[in-house]
Amino acid sequence: MDTAGFRSFLEEDPSITSEKAIASRILKLADAEKILGRDVDEIVESDDLMYASLTELRNHEDIAHSPRQNALRKYYTFRTGKEFSRLKGYPNNSQ
Repeated sequence: MDTAGFRSFLEEDPSITSEKAIASRILKLADAEKILGRDVDEIVESDDLMYASLTELRNHEDIAHSPRQNALRKYYTFRTGKEFSRLKGYPNNSQ
């Protein structure tokens, strides 16, 4: 994970207004790496791996809140310059 780059990216995000919010997203992303057993840089390089990772993280989060998934999505945007599609809309999703 490029922690310094991600921190700078989050500092520029107008929807994130505090150091606590930035630190929380970085912590949740590190937690996601531990759960998934992969570096997030590897995950965001493949949309299929990104989809599988978001799906796996659902099993580790409260239904009402998905901070690890949200942190991974932010990191995807940081690395790719685009947002990842909703899980229901992902092309390989058969739901």
